[in-house]
Amino acid sequence: MEESDILMVLRTLMNIANETNIADVFYVLAISSVLASNQFWFSPWCRERFQGFHLMRGYWLDIRQLRGILALHAHKVLPMFFVARYDPDTSTSAIMNKLWSTLTSPDNDFFSISAHFLPLVDQLMENTTSKLWKTRVGSCRALSDVIIGKNWVDFGGGNSIIDDDEIILEQSLACKCASTRITRLIRVTIRSLDDIRVNVREAGESLSKSLKNLLINLCDSSSAHGSGQNNESQSDELATATCIPYLIKKGLNHSCIEATIFSVSCLVGIVDVCRPKLIEPFIPALIESLLMALSGIEPGLLNHLQARAAGGSIESEREVEHLRLKLADNSSLSSVISKVLNMVPELDVELQRLVIFHLDKSLRSAVGLTTRSAVTDAIISIATKCPDAFIMNPSTSRLLNAIYSAINQEKKDTLMRGKFSYAIGFIANLAPTKTVRSIAVKACDSYLENSDSE
Repeated sequence: MEESDILMVLRTLMNIANETNIADVFYVLAISSVLASNQFWFSPWCRERFQGFHLMRGYWLDIRQLRGILALHAHKVLPMFFVARYDPDTSTSAIMNKLWSTLTSPDNDFFSISAHFLPLVDQLMENTTSKLWKTRVGSCRALSDVIIGKNWVDFGGGNSIIDDDEIILEQSLACKCASTRITRLIRVTIRSLDDIRVNVREAGESLSKSLKNLLINLCDSSSAHGSGQNNESQSDELATATCIPYLIKKGLNHSCIEATIFSVSCLVGIVDVCRPKLIEPFIPALIESLLMALSGIEPGLLNHLQARAAGGSIESEREVEHLRLKLADNSSLSSVISKVLNMVPELDVELQRLVIFHLDKSLRSAVGLTTRSAVTDAIISIATKCPDAFIMNPSTSRLLNAIYSAINQEKKDTLMRGKFSYAIGFIANLAPTKTVRSIAVKACDSYLENSDSE
C-alpha cells in the first residue's frame, strides 16, 4: 500500500472523527483500517484479539460501541464512508470496503442507505463540485450506484418545478423536494461529463447511464411508482413536468457534445414510455430542440467528407447528401421526432400554431444539413395533417419567407434546394394571398436578373 493511499484513508477517518467529536473513533477506525489492509489481520481469529480496545490501553471502546457512536452521526459519516468506498485508488477503496464490512453487520446495519438516502444524495451531489478530483470521481461513482431503483417519493416527493427561479427559491428555503434533487442530479451529471479530468468524465459517463435509467423509470406510466396510489399516483406526471423542460433548456443547449447526447438519449427514452397526454404541453419546444439536436450529435467528419469527397461535382455532392440524410433518418432520434410529430394533430389549435412558430424559428437558425432536412420534412407533415393551424397565423407568412430565403441560399440542383421547393408549395397554398404575391414578385425579379446576367 502506497503512502498516498494511507494518507487518503487516514484523512477520511480523521474527518469522520471530527464529525463525531470523539477522538477514540479515529483511533479505533485507524487501527481497524490497518488490520483490514492485510487478509491475515482481517481474519476472524486476529480481529478477536487485536481490536481497538485490546491495542489501546486505557481505552475500552470496542467495535460494538463504535457502531453505536457512529449511528448517532450516520447522516454526516455515511457520505464520507460511501465516497471512500469508490475511491479511484483500488487499494484505498478495498480497505474502506473491508472497514465498511467490519462496522456493519446483518443484524445491526446502522449504515442503512434507505434510512439516510436523502442526506447521502445531497452530500454526494455537493462533493461532485469538490476541488479534489478523487472526491469528484468517488462521488460520481457513488451516485451512479445509490440512485438505482429509486422513485419520486424516495427523492423527497413534492410538486414539479420547471422555472429556474423556482429552483433557486426552493434551495434558498432549504426545502429540497424531488424536483430540485432531480434537476440538480442532471446538472451534476452534465458538469461531470464536461470535467477537465479524464477520470471524472469516465465516472460521469457511468453516472449518466444510471441517471438516464432513473429518469425513464420516473416518467414511465406503467412502472410501479407511476401506477401507485396516494402520493405516488401522479409521480410520472410530476417527473415528466420536471425532466423534459430542464433537459431541453439546460441539456440540449450545452456546449459539451457528451452532455447533448446524454440529454437526447434521456428525452428519447422518456418520450417512448411517457403517456402522450403528459408530453402535449412541451411538444412545440420539444420538436424544436430535437430537430436542432440532429446536426449537433452528427459526427463532424461527415461535413469534412462532403466538402472533400464531392470534389466539386454536383452529382457526387448529391450522393453524399443522400447518404447523410439516410443515415440520420435511420437514427433513434428521427424515430422519436416522427412520434412527436404524429401527436401534433391531437393538440388544440393554439398549441399547433405554437408548433409552427417553433418550426419557423428552427428553420431560421438551422445550420446543419440533417437539421434543415428534418425541419423541412416536419413542415410538410404539419401542413398536410394540420392545415387549419396555418390559417390566420402570423407565423405562416414568416415561415414562407424563411423557406424562400433558404432556397436562394442553396446551390443549384442540390437535394436540399429540391426539398425546400417542394415545401414552399405546401405553405403557399395556406399562406395569405398578399404574402404569396410578394414572394412571387421576388422570384420573378430574381429569375429575370439571372437571365440578364447569363
